[in-house]
Amino acid sequence: MPGYLIAAILLAFPLLELLLLILVGGAIGGWVFALLIASATAGWLLIKEERIGFMARVEAARNSSTSVVAAIKASGRKVIAGVLLIIPGLITDVAALALLLWPVGKTASARSRGGFQFGMSSNPRGAPTPAREDGPKPIRETIFTASPDGETLEGDFKRID
Repeated sequence: MPGYLIAAILLAFPLLELLLLILVGGAIGGWVFALLIASATAGWLLIKEERIGFMARVEAARNSSTSVVAAIKASGRKVIAGVLLIIPGLITDVAALALLLWPVGKTASARSRGGFQFGMSSNPRGAPTPAREDGPKPIRETIFTASPDGETLEGDFKRID
């Protein structure tokens, strides 16, 4: 039965889009074509901008010790929204705008699914690190540990200069 339901949805969706375009076209006239062209252009520009800036955002997230996964998810949302804008129809345009405007934040459901952030700490156990004025820089060794709040994966690293 689920296969028939999926087939019915796939067949009904384009018909619903066409019906809505006819209704809106009857209300606003030929401007509906301008709306379709503008939304397709906006989708194309959104994908183009995301293609150019994706690696820079991921690299910035890596360098600032923030979640790379969050940067990838944000880019994925923009690309999906761009594809939805390119597909002609008003329902897909509304879905794309919902994807772009829906607030992205930490929710309890995201934490319960295992979402986490990476955080870096040179000394997770709180012991003071002695300052050295002369000689080589201290070697920092760390072990990945779970933080008490359960949301951040703290990790240390070893640096040898």
